[in-house]
Amino acid sequence: MRPGLRQILLWLLASALFLPIVIVLILTVGRLLGALEDPVGAAAFDRIALGLGVVWVLAIIGMPLVLAVQTLSDEPAADEEHE
Repeated sequence: MRPGLRQILLWLLASALFLPIVIVLILTVGRLLGALEDPVGAAAFDRIALGLGVVWVLAIIGMPLVLAVQTLSDEPAADEEHE
């Protein structure tokens, strides 16, 4: 695997695993601010969570694409070359 693709795949995997946790925490803080009657703070945290949700979806979509590029760019194995 090329080092560049490996690094991209590592970032996408970390994003796909950890962003849902961060999104839930941010939404929780937003709900807490809403309960404390701070609508501006609650709206700000909602927007941040929405942006992170978009990044999370892009990471989920990007992982199979990077894996496909990596698979297609691999050289064939030694036993497959003689076919």
